[in-house]
Amino acid sequence: MGVALADFLERFRPAGTPGAPVPGAVPATRLPESETELAELFDQLADAQLQADHIWAGAAEQVELRRGETAVRVKEIIDQARSRAGTVRAESMQALRAAARSELSSVLVEAQAARERLLARAGKLMPNYLDLVVAEATSGLR
Repeated sequence: MGVALADFLERFRPAGTPGAPVPGAVPATRLPESETELAELFDQLADAQLQADHIWAGAAEQVELRRGETAVRVKEIIDQARSRAGTVRAESMQALRAAARSELSSVLVEAQAARERLLARAGKLMPNYLDLVVAEATSGLR
């Protein structure tokens, strides 16, 4: 950097004893020295700023490139999903129809069993009812 530690610390040396200021105690301006010392730092900062700007520009290009790639990939995924949607719907409907047929089949089996039980019971009870109806009908005739 070019500034010795002693020179740096010299800046903080008291110019005189505490008390009222006197003309000899006021330090001379060191602006030209400071400007030459800081010029090198500002040059380095300018180089660092240029590098940072270059990095930001490269990053922005990468972002735009990746956005474009991502947009293409998203469109492909959406197109695939849309093309598969019909197939998935058909498969779902087929599975639902199979489940409905299976349920209908079990309901029909249960209904047939209930019908058989009703017919068996009616078959047992019908002769007695028939006898009661005939007896009732003939009792009114006598």
